[in-house]
Amino acid sequence: MPVRVEVAGSFNGWQPAALKRDRVSGVWQAALHDLQGNRTHTYMILVNGRPAPDKHADGLAIPHTDEEKAHALTTARGPRVFMLSSQTK
Repeated sequence: MPVRVEVAGSFNGWQPAALKRDRVSGVWQAALHDLQGNRTHTYMILVNGRPAPDKHADGLAIPHTDEEKAHALTTARGPRVFMLSSQTK
């Protein structure tokens, strides 16, 4: 069972931001503010400090920056980070 879940990505300088676990639903969540809209961000979910899969990701991207490479998952197709398509309201 996860003790700590965080998200790090291009939208926050790859600095891990803590998610909080809802006591009723058990869902880990965070409100991220001021995401630049109309672009694709890359990110990684960290569970207990280690990269973990996100089944709700918009897709997978090949890591390009050192930060992305440091947070990448190893897949059968090579290292990958997740993609998030951000839209404005």
